[in-house]
Amino acid sequence: MNDESKRRLSTRLALALALGASLMLVACSDDGNGSGGNGGSGGSGGAGGNGGAGGGGGSACLDPSTYADLFTVKDAGFCVVGLYESDAVVGAPSTWGRHGGPVAVSPAPAPGSVTIERLTPPAGATGKLTLTTNDVDTKNPAMTFLGAQAIDLPFFDWTVISYTASDLTGEIVLLDGTLVAARYPVNGFYAGVGVGDGTLGRLLYTGISAVNDAATKTNALYAADACGTAASMPRLVPDGDMTCSAPLPVDTFGVASGPIAADHAGNVFVIMSEANGDQDARGYAAEKVARGTGPTAGASLFKLPGYAGSLAAIAPGADDAGVLAFQPVDGTTFDALDVVAQRYRVENGAVVAEGTPGVFLSAATPGASLPFFTDDQDRLWVAGQRGMDTVLAVVARVP
Repeated sequence: MNDESKRRLSTRLALALALGASLMLVACSDDGNGSGGNGGSGGSGGAGGNGGAGGGGGSACLDPSTYADLFTVKDAGFCVVGLYESDAVVGAPSTWGRHGGPVAVSPAPAPGSVTIERLTPPAGATGKLTLTTNDVDTKNPAMTFLGAQAIDLPFFDWTVISYTASDLTGEIVLLDGTLVAARYPVNGFYAGVGVGDGTLGRLLYTGISAVNDAATKTNALYAADACGTAASMPRLVPDGDMTCSAPLPVDTFGVASGPIAADHAGNVFVIMSEANGDQDARGYAAEKVARGTGPTAGASLFKLPGYAGSLAAIAPGADDAGVLAFQPVDGTTFDALDVVAQRYRVENGAVVAEGTPGVFLSAATPGASLPFFTDDQDRLWVAGQRGMDTVLAVVARVP
Protein backbone atom coordinates (compact mmCIF):
# COMPACT_ATOMS: atom_id res chain seq x y z
CA MET A 1 0.00 0.00 0.00
CA ASN A 2 1.47 3.37 -1.04
CA ASP A 3 1.41 6.62 0.97
CA GLU A 4 -1.64 7.97 -0.86
CA SER A 5 -3.61 4.78 -0.17
CA LYS A 6 -2.62 4.98 3.49
CA ARG A 7 -3.81 8.59 3.60
CA ARG A 8 -7.18 7.59 2.16
CA LEU A 9 -7.48 4.70 4.59
CA SER A 10 -6.73 6.96 7.55
CA THR A 11 -9.19 9.56 6.26
CA ARG A 12 -11.97 7.00 5.91
CA LEU A 13 -11.36 5.50 9.32
CA ALA A 14 -11.45 8.96 10.88
CA LEU A 15 -14.61 9.76 8.95
CA ALA A 16 -16.28 6.56 10.10
CA LEU A 17 -15.47 7.34 13.73
CA ALA A 18 -16.76 10.89 13.37
CA LEU A 19 -19.96 9.71 11.75
CA GLY A 20 -20.48 7.11 14.45
CA ALA A 21 -20.18 9.83 17.07
CA SER A 22 -22.65 11.95 15.12
CA LEU A 23 -25.18 9.13 15.14
CA MET A 24 -24.93 8.85 18.90
CA LEU A 25 -25.15 12.60 19.52
CA VAL A 26 -27.88 13.40 17.01
CA ALA A 27 -30.34 10.65 17.76
CA CYS A 28 -33.70 12.25 17.06
CA SER A 29 -35.07 14.68 14.53
CA ASP A 30 -37.57 17.44 15.26
CA ASP A 31 -40.59 15.14 15.00
CA GLY A 32 -39.06 12.24 16.88
CA ASN A 33 -37.96 10.30 13.81
CA GLY A 34 -34.23 9.78 14.16
CA SER A 35 -31.88 9.51 11.25
CA GLY A 36 -28.63 7.78 10.82
CA GLY A 37 -27.41 10.95 9.17
CA ASN A 38 -25.13 9.82 6.43
CA GLY A 39 -22.01 7.81 5.99
CA GLY A 40 -23.33 4.42 7.03
CA SER A 41 -23.13 1.13 5.23
CA GLY A 42 -25.13 2.47 2.37
CA GLY A 43 -26.70 0.24 -0.19
CA SER A 44 -25.92 -1.35 -3.47
CA GLY A 45 -26.39 -1.05 -7.14
CA GLY A 46 -28.61 0.79 -9.50
CA ALA A 47 -30.77 -0.52 -12.26
CA GLY A 48 -31.03 -0.04 -15.97
CA GLY A 49 -29.41 2.98 -17.52
CA ASN A 50 -25.91 3.30 -18.74
CA GLY A 51 -23.92 1.12 -16.41
CA GLY A 52 -20.50 -0.01 -17.44
CA ALA A 53 -19.79 -3.00 -19.57
CA GLY A 54 -19.08 -5.00 -16.48
CA GLY A 55 -15.65 -6.14 -15.62
CA GLY A 56 -13.71 -9.02 -14.25
CA GLY A 57 -14.94 -12.36 -13.18
CA GLY A 58 -14.81 -15.63 -15.05
CA SER A 59 -17.37 -18.27 -15.90
CA ALA A 60 -15.88 -20.93 -13.62
CA CYS A 61 -15.93 -21.25 -9.85
CA LEU A 62 -12.59 -20.58 -8.17
CA ASP A 63 -11.11 -23.00 -5.66
CA PRO A 64 -12.56 -22.10 -2.23
CA SER A 65 -9.05 -22.22 -0.76
CA THR A 66 -8.22 -18.99 -2.64
CA TYR A 67 -10.59 -16.99 -0.45
CA ALA A 68 -10.97 -19.22 2.63
CA ASP A 69 -9.17 -16.61 4.73
CA LEU A 70 -11.99 -14.16 3.93
CA PHE A 71 -15.25 -16.10 4.04
CA THR A 72 -17.10 -19.27 3.13
CA VAL A 73 -20.00 -19.39 0.68
CA LYS A 74 -22.76 -21.27 2.48
CA ASP A 75 -25.26 -21.29 -0.39
CA ALA A 76 -24.75 -24.18 -2.83
CA GLY A 77 -26.22 -22.13 -5.67
CA PHE A 78 -23.40 -19.57 -5.57
CA CYS A 79 -19.62 -19.54 -5.83
CA VAL A 80 -16.72 -17.09 -6.24
CA VAL A 81 -15.83 -16.44 -9.90
CA GLY A 82 -13.35 -13.58 -9.49
CA LEU A 83 -10.79 -12.45 -6.93
CA TYR A 84 -9.02 -9.08 -7.14
CA GLU A 85 -6.56 -7.05 -5.13
CA SER A 86 -6.70 -3.30 -4.61
CA ASP A 87 -4.46 -0.69 -3.02
CA ALA A 88 -7.53 1.51 -2.53
CA VAL A 89 -10.00 1.07 0.31
CA VAL A 90 -13.15 -0.60 -1.01
CA GLY A 91 -16.07 -1.28 1.28
CA ALA A 92 -19.79 -1.04 1.89
CA PRO A 93 -20.07 2.61 0.80
CA SER A 94 -18.79 1.62 -2.65
CA THR A 95 -21.24 1.27 -5.52
CA TRP A 96 -20.98 0.07 -9.12
CA GLY A 97 -19.92 2.76 -11.56
CA ARG A 98 -20.80 3.34 -15.18
CA HIS A 99 -17.14 2.78 -16.09
CA GLY A 100 -17.54 -0.92 -15.26
CA GLY A 101 -16.11 -1.13 -11.75
CA PRO A 102 -16.47 0.06 -8.16
CA VAL A 103 -16.80 3.79 -7.49
CA ALA A 104 -16.29 5.53 -4.15
CA VAL A 105 -15.84 9.00 -2.69
CA SER A 106 -13.48 10.37 -0.07
CA PRO A 107 -12.44 13.82 1.17
CA ALA A 108 -9.85 15.47 -1.07
CA PRO A 109 -6.84 17.30 0.39
CA ALA A 110 -8.31 20.69 -0.61
CA PRO A 111 -11.00 21.97 1.80
CA GLY A 112 -14.53 21.54 0.48
CA SER A 113 -13.43 19.14 -2.26
CA VAL A 114 -13.95 15.42 -2.80
CA THR A 115 -12.06 12.68 -4.59
CA ILE A 116 -14.03 10.35 -6.85
CA GLU A 117 -12.27 6.98 -7.00
CA ARG A 118 -12.95 4.54 -9.83
CA LEU A 119 -11.53 1.03 -9.87
CA THR A 120 -11.40 -1.03 -13.06
CA PRO A 121 -11.03 -4.83 -12.96
CA PRO A 122 -8.67 -6.70 -15.28
CA ALA A 123 -10.11 -8.93 -17.97
CA GLY A 124 -9.38 -12.21 -16.20
CA ALA A 125 -10.71 -13.82 -13.06
CA THR A 126 -7.80 -12.65 -10.91
CA GLY A 127 -5.44 -9.69 -10.80
CA LYS A 128 -5.30 -6.13 -9.55
CA LEU A 129 -7.84 -3.35 -9.86
CA THR A 130 -6.65 -0.18 -11.57
CA LEU A 131 -7.40 3.02 -9.65
CA THR A 132 -8.29 6.34 -11.29
CA THR A 133 -9.03 9.42 -9.17
CA ASN A 134 -10.48 12.85 -9.89
CA ASP A 135 -10.75 15.70 -7.40
CA VAL A 136 -13.84 17.91 -7.62
CA ASP A 137 -14.37 21.23 -5.85
CA THR A 138 -17.89 20.61 -4.52
CA LYS A 139 -17.64 23.46 -2.01
CA ASN A 140 -18.84 21.32 0.87
CA PRO A 141 -19.01 23.53 3.97
CA ALA A 142 -16.54 23.05 6.79
CA MET A 143 -17.65 21.01 9.81
CA THR A 144 -19.94 18.76 7.76
CA PHE A 145 -19.80 15.01 7.18
CA LEU A 146 -19.20 13.73 3.65
CA GLY A 147 -21.74 11.10 2.63
CA ALA A 148 -20.50 7.55 2.27
CA GLN A 149 -21.50 6.99 -1.35
CA ALA A 150 -20.79 8.21 -4.84
CA ILE A 151 -23.72 7.05 -6.98
CA ASP A 152 -23.61 6.98 -10.77
CA LEU A 153 -27.16 7.73 -11.89
CA PRO A 154 -28.57 6.06 -15.03
CA PHE A 155 -29.46 9.46 -16.51
CA PHE A 156 -27.66 12.70 -17.43
CA ASP A 157 -24.27 11.01 -16.71
CA TRP A 158 -24.58 12.43 -13.20
CA THR A 159 -22.81 11.20 -10.09
CA VAL A 160 -24.41 11.98 -6.71
CA ILE A 161 -22.50 12.77 -3.55
CA SER A 162 -23.85 14.27 -0.33
CA TYR A 163 -22.88 15.96 2.90
CA THR A 164 -24.69 16.41 6.21
CA ALA A 165 -24.12 18.78 9.12
CA SER A 166 -24.46 17.86 12.79
CA ASP A 167 -28.01 19.27 12.80
CA LEU A 168 -28.82 16.85 9.91
CA THR A 169 -29.22 19.59 7.31
CA GLY A 170 -27.27 19.04 4.13
CA GLU A 171 -27.22 18.78 0.37
CA ILE A 172 -26.85 16.38 -2.50
CA VAL A 173 -24.39 17.51 -5.15
CA LEU A 174 -24.77 16.29 -8.75
CA LEU A 175 -21.49 15.94 -10.61
CA ASP A 176 -21.00 15.83 -14.37
CA GLY A 177 -17.45 14.56 -14.58
CA THR A 178 -15.35 17.02 -12.60
CA LEU A 179 -17.97 19.79 -12.72
CA VAL A 180 -20.85 20.49 -10.35
CA ALA A 181 -24.02 20.27 -12.45
CA ALA A 182 -26.58 20.97 -9.71
CA ARG A 183 -27.11 20.85 -5.96
CA TYR A 184 -30.21 20.61 -3.77
CA PRO A 185 -30.97 20.75 -0.06
CA VAL A 186 -31.61 17.29 1.41
CA ASN A 187 -31.63 16.59 5.13
CA GLY A 188 -29.88 13.49 6.42
CA PHE A 189 -29.20 11.81 3.08
CA TYR A 190 -28.13 8.28 4.06
CA ALA A 191 -27.99 5.95 1.05
CA GLY A 192 -29.36 5.95 -2.48
CA VAL A 193 -29.76 4.12 -5.78
CA GLY A 194 -30.64 5.19 -9.30
CA VAL A 195 -33.20 3.43 -11.46
CA GLY A 196 -34.11 4.22 -15.05
CA ASP A 197 -33.71 3.51 -18.73
CA GLY A 198 -30.61 5.52 -19.57
CA THR A 199 -32.46 8.65 -20.70
CA LEU A 200 -34.63 9.45 -17.70
CA GLY A 201 -35.06 7.81 -14.35
CA ARG A 202 -35.29 8.36 -10.63
CA LEU A 203 -33.08 8.78 -7.59
CA LEU A 204 -34.38 6.79 -4.60
CA TYR A 205 -32.81 7.26 -1.19
CA THR A 206 -33.28 6.96 2.55
CA GLY A 207 -33.06 10.17 4.55
CA ILE A 208 -35.20 12.70 6.37
CA SER A 209 -36.34 15.12 3.67
CA ALA A 210 -37.24 15.23 0.00
CA VAL A 211 -34.95 16.84 -2.55
CA ASN A 212 -35.11 20.66 -2.34
CA ASP A 213 -36.78 20.55 1.08
CA ALA A 214 -34.64 22.01 3.85
CA ALA A 215 -37.41 22.05 6.47
CA THR A 216 -38.63 18.45 6.81
CA LYS A 217 -36.93 15.95 9.13
CA THR A 218 -39.02 12.80 8.76
CA ASN A 219 -37.39 9.43 8.18
CA ALA A 220 -38.59 7.84 4.93
CA LEU A 221 -37.79 6.39 1.54
CA TYR A 222 -37.75 9.37 -0.84
CA ALA A 223 -37.72 9.77 -4.62
CA ALA A 224 -36.68 12.50 -7.06
CA ASP A 225 -37.39 12.16 -10.77
CA ALA A 226 -35.15 13.25 -13.62
CA CYS A 227 -36.67 16.30 -15.34
CA GLY A 228 -35.69 17.93 -18.61
CA THR A 229 -33.11 16.30 -20.84
CA ALA A 230 -29.36 15.92 -20.78
CA ALA A 231 -29.15 18.72 -23.35
CA SER A 232 -31.83 21.01 -21.92
CA MET A 233 -32.16 21.95 -18.25
CA PRO A 234 -31.39 18.60 -16.61
CA ARG A 235 -32.64 18.71 -13.01
CA LEU A 236 -34.41 16.84 -10.18
CA VAL A 237 -37.32 19.27 -9.69
CA PRO A 238 -40.19 20.14 -12.08
CA ASP A 239 -39.66 23.93 -12.19
CA GLY A 240 -43.16 24.31 -13.64
CA ASP A 241 -42.95 21.30 -15.98
CA MET A 242 -46.28 19.50 -15.53
CA THR A 243 -44.87 16.34 -17.16
CA CYS A 244 -42.41 15.85 -14.31
CA SER A 245 -43.35 14.90 -10.75
CA ALA A 246 -42.10 16.75 -7.69
CA PRO A 247 -39.78 14.97 -5.22
CA LEU A 248 -41.79 12.98 -2.68
CA PRO A 249 -41.72 10.51 0.20
CA VAL A 250 -42.44 7.03 -1.20
CA ASP A 251 -42.83 5.14 2.07
CA THR A 252 -42.56 6.60 5.58
CA PHE A 253 -41.52 4.07 8.21
CA GLY A 254 -38.86 3.30 10.78
CA VAL A 255 -37.11 5.51 13.30
CA ALA A 256 -33.70 5.73 11.62
CA SER A 257 -32.40 5.61 8.07
CA GLY A 258 -30.76 2.52 6.63
CA PRO A 259 -29.34 0.96 3.48
CA ILE A 260 -31.09 0.70 0.13
CA ALA A 261 -30.44 -1.61 -2.82
CA ALA A 262 -31.81 -2.12 -6.32
CA ASP A 263 -31.53 -5.26 -8.40
CA HIS A 264 -30.84 -5.23 -12.13
CA ALA A 265 -34.59 -5.32 -12.87
CA GLY A 266 -35.24 -2.11 -10.92
CA ASN A 267 -36.83 -3.70 -7.85
CA VAL A 268 -35.84 -1.73 -4.75
CA PHE A 269 -35.18 -2.86 -1.19
CA VAL A 270 -34.83 -0.86 2.03
CA ILE A 271 -33.96 -1.66 5.62
CA MET A 272 -34.55 1.09 8.15
CA SER A 273 -31.94 0.50 10.83
CA GLU A 274 -32.62 0.45 14.56
CA ALA A 275 -29.82 -0.58 16.92
CA ASN A 276 -32.15 -1.77 19.69
CA GLY A 277 -34.94 -3.33 17.64
CA ASP A 278 -35.70 -5.56 14.68
CA GLN A 279 -34.71 -4.45 11.19
CA ASP A 280 -37.68 -4.34 8.82
CA ALA A 281 -36.69 -5.24 5.26
CA ARG A 282 -39.15 -4.01 2.65
CA GLY A 283 -39.31 -4.66 -1.08
CA TYR A 284 -40.79 -2.49 -3.84
CA ALA A 285 -41.54 -3.88 -7.28
CA ALA A 286 -39.92 -1.91 -10.10
CA GLU A 287 -43.23 -0.78 -11.55
CA LYS A 288 -44.27 0.72 -8.19
CA VAL A 289 -41.18 2.91 -7.74
CA ALA A 290 -40.35 3.82 -11.34
CA ARG A 291 -40.17 7.44 -12.49
CA GLY A 292 -43.55 9.17 -12.23
CA THR A 293 -45.09 6.84 -9.65
CA GLY A 294 -46.44 8.04 -6.31
CA PRO A 295 -46.26 6.83 -2.71
CA THR A 296 -46.47 3.09 -2.15
CA ALA A 297 -46.09 0.71 0.77
CA GLY A 298 -43.29 -1.81 0.54
CA ALA A 299 -43.84 -5.51 1.19
CA SER A 300 -42.27 -6.73 4.43
CA LEU A 301 -39.79 -9.48 3.57
CA PHE A 302 -38.21 -10.26 6.93
CA LYS A 303 -37.42 -8.82 10.35
CA LEU A 304 -34.11 -9.49 12.06
CA PRO A 305 -32.41 -8.14 15.20
CA GLY A 306 -29.20 -6.16 14.94
CA TYR A 307 -28.70 -2.89 13.14
CA ALA A 308 -28.16 -2.77 9.40
CA GLY A 309 -24.88 -3.47 7.64
CA SER A 310 -24.51 -4.08 3.91
CA LEU A 311 -27.53 -4.74 1.69
CA ALA A 312 -27.58 -5.89 -1.94
CA ALA A 313 -30.02 -7.58 -4.32
CA ILE A 314 -29.60 -10.07 -7.16
CA ALA A 315 -32.58 -10.06 -9.55
CA PRO A 316 -34.74 -13.13 -10.15
CA GLY A 317 -33.83 -15.18 -13.22
CA ALA A 318 -35.99 -17.28 -15.49
CA ASP A 319 -35.66 -20.28 -13.18
CA ASP A 320 -34.21 -18.68 -10.07
CA ALA A 321 -35.63 -16.59 -7.27
CA GLY A 322 -34.03 -13.25 -6.52
CA VAL A 323 -31.64 -12.99 -3.60
CA LEU A 324 -31.58 -10.16 -1.07
CA ALA A 325 -28.29 -10.32 0.84
CA PHE A 326 -27.97 -8.59 4.21
CA GLN A 327 -25.35 -8.51 6.94
CA PRO A 328 -26.82 -7.50 10.30
CA VAL A 329 -24.65 -6.20 13.12
CA ASP A 330 -25.21 -7.19 16.75
CA GLY A 331 -26.59 -4.14 18.55
CA THR A 332 -24.91 -5.12 21.82
CA THR A 333 -21.46 -6.38 20.84
CA PHE A 334 -21.25 -4.46 17.53
CA ASP A 335 -19.95 -7.63 15.88
CA ALA A 336 -20.98 -8.27 12.29
CA LEU A 337 -23.08 -11.42 11.96
CA ASP A 338 -23.33 -13.92 9.11
CA VAL A 339 -24.54 -12.56 5.80
CA VAL A 340 -28.04 -13.90 5.23
CA ALA A 341 -30.01 -14.31 2.02
CA GLN A 342 -33.75 -13.89 1.57
CA ARG A 343 -35.17 -15.36 -1.64
CA TYR A 344 -37.87 -13.34 -3.38
CA ARG A 345 -39.99 -13.21 -6.50
CA VAL A 346 -42.08 -10.49 -8.11
CA GLU A 347 -45.73 -11.47 -8.55
CA ASN A 348 -48.64 -9.26 -9.60
CA GLY A 349 -46.67 -6.07 -9.08
CA ALA A 350 -45.35 -6.96 -5.63
CA VAL A 351 -42.15 -8.36 -4.18
CA VAL A 352 -42.95 -11.63 -2.40
CA ALA A 353 -40.65 -13.38 0.08
CA GLU A 354 -39.87 -17.02 -0.62
CA GLY A 355 -39.02 -18.95 2.54
CA THR A 356 -37.04 -17.37 5.37
CA PRO A 357 -33.54 -15.88 5.52
CA GLY A 358 -30.69 -18.40 5.53
CA VAL A 359 -26.93 -18.07 5.94
CA PHE A 360 -25.33 -16.97 2.67
CA LEU A 361 -21.74 -16.03 3.61
CA SER A 362 -19.82 -16.69 6.81
CA ALA A 363 -16.71 -14.66 7.63
CA ALA A 364 -13.52 -16.58 8.35
CA THR A 365 -12.96 -14.31 11.35
CA PRO A 366 -16.03 -14.27 13.62
CA GLY A 367 -17.49 -10.80 13.92
CA ALA A 368 -15.74 -9.50 10.81
CA SER A 369 -17.61 -7.20 8.48
CA LEU A 370 -18.02 -8.32 4.86
CA PRO A 371 -18.94 -5.16 2.95
CA PHE A 372 -20.58 -5.91 -0.40
CA PHE A 373 -22.41 -4.42 -3.37
CA THR A 374 -23.65 -5.69 -6.74
CA ASP A 375 -22.43 -5.01 -10.26
CA ASP A 376 -24.37 -4.60 -13.50
CA GLN A 377 -24.31 -8.38 -14.07
CA ASP A 378 -26.13 -9.18 -10.82
CA ARG A 379 -22.99 -10.42 -9.09
CA LEU A 380 -22.03 -9.66 -5.52
CA TRP A 381 -18.66 -8.01 -4.88
CA VAL A 382 -17.49 -8.80 -1.34
CA ALA A 383 -14.63 -6.84 0.24
CA GLY A 384 -12.17 -8.29 2.70
CA GLN A 385 -8.81 -7.34 4.16
CA ARG A 386 -5.45 -9.06 3.79
CA GLY A 387 -3.13 -7.03 5.94
CA MET A 388 -3.46 -3.42 4.79
CA ASP A 389 -4.73 -4.34 1.33
CA THR A 390 -8.29 -4.82 0.13
CA VAL A 391 -9.38 -7.99 -1.65
CA LEU A 392 -12.63 -8.21 -3.59
CA ALA A 393 -14.32 -11.52 -4.32
CA VAL A 394 -17.01 -11.74 -6.99
CA VAL A 395 -19.86 -14.05 -5.95
CA ALA A 396 -22.19 -15.26 -8.70
CA ARG A 397 -24.69 -18.01 -9.38
CA VAL A 398 -22.95 -21.32 -10.07
CA PRO A 399 -22.44 -21.55 -13.86
